[in-house]
Amino acid sequence: MPESDLTLYENRIGSISIVTEAKPSTTMLLRAREVIRTNRAVRDLFCTARKEGWESTRLADAFMQYLEEEDRQEAWEAALYVADEYAQVGDKPLLVHQETGRAICTLTDEDLWQPPLTLRSDGSMVERPLMVNPMLLSGLLQVISDTAREQAILQAFQERCVQTQYLRDNGDPRLDILTRSGRASITARLQQEGIPLPVQGDAAAFFEHFQGIPEPHWVHQQIVLDGTVALNIADLRTTNLRYDVFGASRASIGRAWARSLAQTLMRLVPRPGVSLTEARTTLQDAVFLVGPEWAAIEPRLVIDGVVLMGFKSRVVGALDLHSHTEVKHIEISDRMEIRGEVTADLWLDLARIEAFTVPSP
Repeated sequence: MPESDLTLYENRIGSISIVTEAKPSTTMLLRAREVIRTNRAVRDLFCTARKEGWESTRLADAFMQYLEEEDRQEAWEAALYVADEYAQVGDKPLLVHQETGRAICTLTDEDLWQPPLTLRSDGSMVERPLMVNPMLLSGLLQVISDTAREQAILQAFQERCVQTQYLRDNGDPRLDILTRSGRASITARLQQEGIPLPVQGDAAAFFEHFQGIPEPHWVHQQIVLDGTVALNIADLRTTNLRYDVFGASRASIGRAWARSLAQTLMRLVPRPGVSLTEARTTLQDAVFLVGPEWAAIEPRLVIDGVVLMGFKSRVVGALDLHSHTEVKHIEISDRMEIRGEVTADLWLDLARIEAFTVPSP
């Protein structure tokens, strides 16, 4: 297995997901990687296994012969892990985690950098060996710094918060917000469980107006509803573990979909320009109002802008959300944003909706 001499050992960054039943110790896994790196015969063994299509167990059995360990079970676990990893990752060079022995990521040609020629004292020019791209290294170093800080905070919370044995063994979801991997798991749970529509409040009342049965003259369009939740992660030491980040984010995205739908309606419905007074007079008997807060007629759903919209009937359309919801997150400095998107089919009876562009105060 041609693991690169550029293998980088760094502290607690992450790992590539490998499907395996092996549970190697960190010490044995790092030792196995060192054998692969330094022994040409072992690398040839892995290449032969790839060419001949060996099963991981056969490769692991052959490889463990090179691991001079008294504990053969421990050697087998490490050998099986790297064999499964090789079957799934292939010959790509790897960056490796020093504390766990797991691969952080694979390297491509773009991740490598050829330094300029170096001038020796005798006047000759020497070509320096390839090295990992400094831009990649700077990103890894930032993650190292952030993760070390996270681990210190996580340990402090674990020492002072009350946990059951189950939470200690299987992970405490209250602590997910404290680490990068935990925050990624929040997004994964949102993706898996989906985002429900609101069941109470003005956002829920807004969606109730789209429970009709489409009629032939209704306008149909496929739309995308999106909602974003912003979380402050500047000082995680002040985190309130009683706050349900997952539940609150799930509910907030659902409410944001109501505003996203309202903004879509404002683009689809004709909206002539009138005075604010005229818009208020026309919409004073509307069943439901949507618009800017400064419109001064207390819209049920507040949307920034200069459009004031009202529903003239209890049912103004129909909405059919597709089953798949796409949830992603991004971390920028001291801020995390979770974005949820869903595609939907929308039918509108434009005769039941009135909208006006009004001058801002």
